[in-house]
Amino acid sequence: MPGPTLTPGEEGAIQAAIAAITDAQAARERPVQVLADDGAAIVALGVPEAVVAAAGPAGFSFAVDEYDGPAGRGWTLRVSLLRDGVAWRLRHHVGPETWRDGENGWTVVTDPRGLA
Repeated sequence: MPGPTLTPGEEGAIQAAIAAITDAQAARERPVQVLADDGAAIVALGVPEAVVAAAGPAGFSFAVDEYDGPAGRGWTLRVSLLRDGVAWRLRHHVGPETWRDGENGWTVVTDPRGLA
């Protein structure tokens, strides 16, 4: 499924956030969990403050879910976006629970209360 229409700046900001969070999580013994809209925690993971500051007005939110399962530790970044009345979620998973990889990419959230 194609994702939402993003400006080049929005796409670049999302990719920068994914790269920064991936690097920060890789440097930690245990992945960090970040609740949606906790901008300070997202900045602490290395996402540029300007990206976090622009996210809210642009309709974005970021959250990180971590897990410690039988196969090991991992995490999933969720980027939520409300665009033109449609709720979207982008998932980026890193970790041993490979079944979560099938959830990667943009999907339409049918219940807007499911936004991160």
